[in-house]
Amino acid sequence: MLDLLPADRRIVTHYDTFFVDPEREIARLCAFAGLTPVLPRVRPDLRHHTIGVGLGDAGVSPSVRALYADLCRQAGAPLALESPSDEGRVRRLIIDGAVAQRHADQRQDAIDRLQAREDEFRRQFQHERATMEAEHRERVRGLEAQVVAAREAAVTRLEVLQALSESVSPH
Repeated sequence: MLDLLPADRRIVTHYDTFFVDPEREIARLCAFAGLTPVLPRVRPDLRHHTIGVGLGDAGVSPSVRALYADLCRQAGAPLALESPSDEGRVRRLIIDGAVAQRHADQRQDAIDRLQAREDEFRRQFQHERATMEAEHRERVRGLEAQVVAAREAAVTRLEVLQALSESVSPH
């Protein structure tokens, strides 16, 4: 892709150059674009992530490492020296272990949150169930009381009817 675009029609920059010498990098980019440079508003304290693993130790192919070196040269960025491969492997193992631990911690936090939500749902369900059961018991008591009252009223009416029937019928 880079071969298709003439070098005088492209410019390459590197993220690190904005922290090393932001004024020079902005001036270089503006000169290429034909713009007047302004003072950059780069805050080096906002850079929050670096990694100490070399490209070779990260498993990057030699052709991609060569392309990266060429792009760094075009950007005027210093190419990081490759550390001895054993040191990088140890460092990568440490980083991999730290990443795995962080992922395990995140999963455990998610499990803990889900467990807390489940516990809250269970408490809420039990409360709602107890409330509904109490309401149903109260309603059943009310209905039973109505049945008893209706029964007593029916018995009273039956007694009245029997008394009337006896008073009307000839003996």
